[in-house]
Parts: sequence; structure tokens; C-alpha cells
Amino acid sequence: MGITQQQQDSIVAHYELGLPDGQVARLAGVSLATVKRYRQRLGLPTRDVKARRGRFGERVVLERAQALGLAVEWRGHATAPYDLRIEGRRVDVKAASRGRNGGWRFRLGGVRSSFHSRYRYRKDYAADCEVVALVCLQGDDEHVAVYLLESGTVPSNVQIYEGGEWEAHREAWETALPRQWPLAA
Repeated sequence: MGITQQQQDSIVAHYELGLPDGQVARLAGVSLATVKRYRQRLGLPTRDVKARRGRFGERVVLERAQALGLAVEWRGHATAPYDLRIEGRRVDVKAASRGRNGGWRFRLGGVRSSFHSRYRYRKDYAADCEVVALVCLQGDDEHVAVYLLESGTVPSNVQIYEGGEWEAHREAWETALPRQWPLAA
């Protein structure tokens, strides 16, 4: 089902006002996914800080994996439950900025919402991907850390501090490899 010309005009008008996708969706009376699809068709970039942060995190993981000589590809389609494939393993990338407490917090809960929180669906990291890559941003491109965890063991709330309990997973690229492959030093 398509959207009306009035809804299309509303999406563009509200986007041009500088509103984020969620607010544009509410005002236009369409789903967030519809706004994203329509905006992408028009070549309009997202204004959503979390989405831009997520795309940057995906790019960091992609570039670092490629620099190690690993085969990397973007997800097969926009609605895939993971972001990248590294050596055939599905990787979901999450990015966070440093919090006031000096650490990074990743909420990996099992429930997501859509269409203005009207619908809720289950997110099962263990079923959707093999690896979760947590990208810790420090505000510039030079200071970024990537923590790689097996999806089946990742808790729903991860707090990362430099030198903390998750340090063994920092730049642990062997996690992204099929089990039979050692990562060359």
C-alpha cells in the first residue's frame, strides 16, 4: 500500500523544517519505516543522531575488518536483522557515545517497538546474528574502540569502561571468524 500525495508532501515539508524522522512520521500519519524509505528514495540524509552514530559504527567495523584482510559485506537488505557479514558470520553493530560516567552503555533488550511504539516485536540476538560488535565512540574518528562478543552470550545491558570487565573483548576480531580460522597476528 502506497502513501497519499498529501502524506508525501507532509513528509517533505516536515523534513525541510529539520524535524527527526519519528516526529515527521507522527505528523504525516505514517510509520517511521515509511518515512525512512521515502526519504531514502529522495536522497535525503537522516537527521537522527542515533542512526548517524549507527552508520558510523558500521563503517568503523567494516573498515577495520577489511584492514585485517577479512571478507566483509553489507547486509543483504535494509530489513535484515544484522548489519554486516564478516567471513560469512552475521554481525549486528551497535554504537554509543561516552556517557557522563566515563563509560559506554549498550541496551540490547529483547523487545523493540515500531510505528510510534504501537507494535512491539522480539529481538533475539542469538538467532539474528552470531556476533555483536559494540563500537565505543569518543567524539572523534581517532578514538574508537570495538568490542566483539558472541551473540549467544551477550547480556541485555552492557556497560563498558576502559580496562573494565569487557576489556578481553576489545578488538577481539577472532570472534568474528568462523571457528576453524585463527586470526593471523
